Amino acid sequence: MNDVTKAHGAPRPFADPALKDFDVIIIGAGMSGIGAAHNLLERRPDSSFAILEAKDGYGGTWRTHTYPGIRSDSDFYTFGFGFKPWIGDPIAKADQILTYLDEAIAEDDLGPHIRYGHKVTRAAWSSEEKRWLLDVETGGKTERYSAKFMWMCQGYYDHNNPYTPDWEGMDDFKGPIVHPQKWPEDLDYKGKKVVVIGSGATAATLIPSLADDVELVTMLQRSPTYF
Repeated sequence: MNDVTKAHGAPRPFADPALKDFDVIIIGAGMSGIGAAHNLLERRPDSSFAILEAKDGYGGTWRTHTYPGIRSDSDFYTFGFGFKPWIGDPIAKADQILTYLDEAIAEDDLGPHIRYGHKVTRAAWSSEEKRWLLDVETGGKTERYSAKFMWMCQGYYDHNNPYTPDWEGMDDFKGPIVHPQKWPEDLDYKGKKVVVIGSGATAATLIPSLADDVELVTMLQRSPTYF
């Protein structure tokens, strides 16, 4: 791993008085991050920690995705927290999940630990100091954090640049091409013909929500699936 003193050009970065130092830094305030914080409070109550969240609110994927019908693709009795049993519908809608997470944050008093609008842009390990040093963008400036342990709970989505294949002829298509992760609030699809490419969890959620309003909805898939 990179030596933090070489990466940042400072002889003793951990002596920096502006450095925000914690025992643990959790990256992300979604399901995983909130669950990690609860377990940290329960099992290591004397450890200091901060949750760094790039977006302006908790929830992760349940905040990022706003396409019609957005819901869980597995039952929330299983997917929910063991320390907070789920009592709603087995397949939960995004707004229900966000309410659930809000309750979990309040019950554990996690609010003071979460720092919204804090995006980690770089992390380097110092073998000498046995600590992580992080560059964090927030409010147009860069802050520096350090921690003994960095807990990665940021998920696997690129929230800013969702993947879209570059198919030949896309520029010739006259209608809108929409990625579910960037669903426009004012998208008018009523009475139109819609093609959904793919047959995963997003398609299984989206198509029934579109069906009553569009003239025709067609799913394209590479191989048959069952659900």
